[in-house]
Amino acid sequence: MYLEENGIIGLHKAVVPQFQLILNEDVYVRGKKENILKFNQDMLFFGRKMNGMKPMITAI
Repeated sequence: MYLEENGIIGLHKAVVPQFQLILNEDVYVRGKKENILKFNQDMLFFGRKMNGMKPMITAI
């Protein structure tokens, strides 16, 4: 997939945990409260804790 500079892939409500792998570029992620987080060249896991706790974003 190729994404233009400052492009948006898409916005959606996720009904299942998701995984995103960032290889060589910075990424901006918009959270539930419309806040924007910046991650750079890391592997990220987006999901919900299995015991129903608050949503989490974990950088590995």
